[in-house]
Amino acid sequence: MIFLIYRIMNTHIFITDHTQFKIYKTFHY
Repeated sequence: MIFLIYRIMNTHIFITDHTQFKIYKTFHY
């Protein structure tokens, strides 16, 4: 149960970091 929550949190952090990185690359050439 805790492992599942941990995986979901890690996936969420990974996705948000990835989108922020794409936004950063879009605005900072």
